[in-house]
Amino acid sequence: MQEKNVKKLTRRDLALLKKVGRYYLQFKRIVDLERLLKQMSGNVEYDADKESLAHAINGLHYYISYVITKTALKAAEMAWREKFTEREFSNDFGGETYGELDIPRTIVTYPYRVYSFYTIERGTDAPEFAVLGALLREIYTGVKGLKEQLEGYYKDTDALRIFDLKNFDKYLRQLKDYSEKFRKGKIRAPSRRDPMWLRRAFHAYETLNSIVEKRVTVGKRIKKAKGETDKEILTMLRWKLYEVYVFYLIVRYLRREGYRVRRVKRGEHDYSSYMAEKGKEKLFLTFNVPLHFSSLEGVGDLEKEIEKFKGRPDISLINGKRIIFECKYSSLPSYITQGRFKVMAYMYEYEPDVVVLVYPGLETKARPDTSDDEAIIDLDSRIKGNKRYIDFRFRTKGGAIKKVYVAILDPELEPEGEEKDNVNFQVIKSILDEVLKPHQS
Repeated sequence: MQEKNVKKLTRRDLALLKKVGRYYLQFKRIVDLERLLKQMSGNVEYDADKESLAHAINGLHYYISYVITKTALKAAEMAWREKFTEREFSNDFGGETYGELDIPRTIVTYPYRVYSFYTIERGTDAPEFAVLGALLREIYTGVKGLKEQLEGYYKDTDALRIFDLKNFDKYLRQLKDYSEKFRKGKIRAPSRRDPMWLRRAFHAYETLNSIVEKRVTVGKRIKKAKGETDKEILTMLRWKLYEVYVFYLIVRYLRREGYRVRRVKRGEHDYSSYMAEKGKEKLFLTFNVPLHFSSLEGVGDLEKEIEKFKGRPDISLINGKRIIFECKYSSLPSYITQGRFKVMAYMYEYEPDVVVLVYPGLETKARPDTSDDEAIIDLDSRIKGNKRYIDFRFRTKGGAIKKVYVAILDPELEPEGEEKDNVNFQVIKSILDEVLKPHQS
C-alpha cells in the first residue's frame, strides 16, 4: 500500500489516544482497560466481533508500549542529569540528626520533634541509580519483545502506521543507551521516598508487566482483505476510546471527591461493572448494558427477545439518582442530531434524573441539510463558551424537572505536553457537581 493511501489518525484522534494512554498509566490499578473495551464492544455505531476487538486492543497495546518507552526515557534523562551534576548532599528527616542540621526546615518540623538534616548518603553512586539501571534494562527488553510481537501480528498491513509513531525506534535505541550507562543492580519494591525519576521508571515497569503478563489478544491473526484491519482499528479507536476517555474523566472526578473506585467481582452486583464508595455511600457504574429499570414491557410477540431491544446507555451512574452519558465521537451535525434524539429516548425508557450527551465539537462549514442540523450547528456555537455545556430542562407530568445536558469534550482542546486535561475535566466536574451536589453548586 502506498504512503498516500495509508489511513492515519487525525490530530484530534491522536490527542484522544494520548490522553487515554496517560489515564491508562494513572488508573491501571483501578481500570482493566481490555475488560472495559470488551464490555463496550457492542452498540449501534460499531458492533465489534472478537477479531475486530483483538485488532483494536493490540493496536492500543502498541501505542501504550510507545508511551511506556517515552516515560522510561524521561526517567533516565532526569536521573542522568542528577547524577551528572554530582549532587553529594540530600535532605532527610528523623528524630535524630545524622548530618549537618538544616535549620530552615527544622523550624517547620520541630514541633513534631522531627529534625531536618543534610546527608551524603545519596551521592553519585547511590543505590537508586543501580535500581534504575535494572528497571531500564527490563523495560527495554520487554518493550522490544512486545513491539516485535505486535509488528508481526500486523505483518503485511499498514495498520500500525496509523499511529504515526516515527520516533518509536529512535526512543527505544536511546533507552537502550541509557540502560547501559547505569551500573547493574536488582529490582526491589518501590518506596514513597524514591526520587521522582525512579518512581516514573517503576510506573512504566509495572504497566509493561500488566500488558505482557495478560497476553489477552496477541496471537495468530486471521487474514482479511488488505486494509480492512486498518479500518477496524480506526473505527474501534474513534468510537470506543472516546467512551473510555469520558469514563476516565468520571473516575478522576469521583476520586477527587473522595470515592474509592473499584471493579465489581462477577456476581457481586447484577449490572454494575465498577463501584465508587465513600463511607456508606455507594455509586454504581455500568457500560453498554440495558439497565434493570427499563420501562420496556414488550415488542409485539417477541417476548423472549425483549432484552435486545432495550436501550444500552454508554455509561450510567446510579446512586439513588440516575445519570446516563451518551458519547458521540463525531463532528457531523446529522450525527449529533441523532444523539440528541437518542438521549430523549433514554429519558422516556429509563426516566433518569439527568442525561448527558457529550461530543468533541463540530468541525463543519457546510450548509445544514435539515432544520434539525441547523439547530445543532447553532447550539454548538453557543456551547463553545466558558462553560462548554448547556442544559435542556423538561417538566414531567408529576411536576419534577428533568435535565438533558449537551457538552463538548474535545481531546485536542489543550496543547500537548504536561497538561492536566483540566478544561474537559472541569466540564465533567461542573455537571456532576450540579447533579450530585445541587445545594453547593
